[in-house]
Amino acid sequence: TANHRCRRASAGQFGHENQVVREGVDDPAGNRFWFRAWHGADPGCAHGTHCSPAHVAHNEQMEIREAALADVSALVALAARTFPLACPPSLSTESIERFIADNLNAESFTDWIEAPTTRVTVGVVDGVVSAYLVLIDEGEARFVSKCYAAPEFHGHGLADALLNEAIEFATARDAHWLRLGVNKANVRAIRFYERHGFVIVGERTFTVGDQIESDHVLELALTSA
Repeated sequence: TANHRCRRASAGQFGHENQVVREGVDDPAGNRFWFRAWHGADPGCAHGTHCSPAHVAHNEQMEIREAALADVSALVALAARTFPLACPPSLSTESIERFIADNLNAESFTDWIEAPTTRVTVGVVDGVVSAYLVLIDEGEARFVSKCYAAPEFHGHGLADALLNEAIEFATARDAHWLRLGVNKANVRAIRFYERHGFVIVGERTFTVGDQIESDHVLELALTSA
């Protein structure tokens, strides 16, 4: 179904992924956040960000649904907030800011929501858009172009819920594969996707500003294949 609602039984029951992005792809892992993880962040969080159970109330309600045009301003704000967290340390602030301005603006989100070959889903927690995923129809495959969650929900399952919904959606439409790209340095994100059944099948480059980064390409074979 288009809408999925659930109520968490306890704090800390969400699992997340971070993201690193490229011209057409984004991966799940937060740059500044994973760096902290390597220096002593909470090991229980999927990408090493410091996730305290105090950040999550027991009665928060989560909804996964398709994005609407009314969500565009919230998506733009969320993208500007989360994209820098997904960038590897090799990227300059100038390149990151340029990418956000050129690619994660209101026009871009409006186009993605309206395009027949692109599907945008959002994770809404207590009425607030707190995560999003962009899925592109490539025929026999669906490509996860973007998958981001607000840092306060890293390690709490919001990204899992978005990704699981995308897998269900693609499988129901007889797609054979789900594909995405992950920065090669983003070990925690790679592990996240591997837990969902993805395997590394190749590599690609992506450009942010005037800088070029390297990705692993991961693929999940769907049951409809």
